[in-house]
Amino acid sequence: MNLSEKFKSVTCEHCSKKVDPTATNCPRCGEELLNPEEKKPFLNDIHCGWVRNLTCFLTGWAGLQVFSLIFSLILQIAMGVNNDSSAALKASYMMTVQCVAYGFIFLALIAILWPYLKEVFRSFKGWKPYVAGVVGFIAMIGINIIWNLISRAINPATGSNENQQAVVSMTKSFPALSILFFGLIGPIVEEITYRVGLFGLAKRVNRVFAYVIVPIVFGFIHFDFSSIGQASFVNEILNMPTYILGGLALTFLYDRFGFAASTTTHILNNLFATIAQLMPTGN
Repeated sequence: MNLSEKFKSVTCEHCSKKVDPTATNCPRCGEELLNPEEKKPFLNDIHCGWVRNLTCFLTGWAGLQVFSLIFSLILQIAMGVNNDSSAALKASYMMTVQCVAYGFIFLALIAILWPYLKEVFRSFKGWKPYVAGVVGFIAMIGINIIWNLISRAINPATGSNENQQAVVSMTKSFPALSILFFGLIGPIVEEITYRVGLFGLAKRVNRVFAYVIVPIVFGFIHFDFSSIGQASFVNEILNMPTYILGGLALTFLYDRFGFAASTTTHILNNLFATIAQLMPTGN
């Protein structure tokens, strides 16, 4: 398939519905489409079309940023949060923003993919996605351990970045909500945004390009840009490879085994990190 063909919708000869040209089978009626061999690189994708790929990405990335900013400003005024506020009030404020923002974006993404939810659920059938997901989770734990050793060798003072510190603060104050939103809803939102959305769109242009751009973007959404010029900048930089390598692993799982595999890994990874923060330290 040439580039232009990947961005044109085709009509299924069996059900007369518009179909993503990269699909091997019609997502609506299940019938095989023409030229399935040349579509094998897209076999495990959610075939929702490039417009929905783009919409999912913009909704999950830009939409989340814009909605969070607007809602946080409103809530900040309503709750009277400022620099002198107590840690408990700040944690409550941050958690409310995260829950409402992720909940809203989650529902928006489900609405965007509504005609293709059967294909999403179909990716969870069988045992392979779950095995791949568990192996991916173990691999991500290994990545984190190895990079932590490297980063601390470079800078012994390396610790969690600003993003992780904020999550830890909210988790300890609101454990049940943290498990739900950081452990379950958050990963699903990010998988739809960056795998179904950005990777699905970028892969139509070039597969190698998609494997480069998606992990980098995924890494930068966890980067605190306010650290530039600050003492914490080095710490933020040294934490970046963990997110980039993790994003690369999730992208590979989605490409090779489908949405269920990358989502399983992402959920297990986030649940593990969230629950680990709730375990007693013995101090």
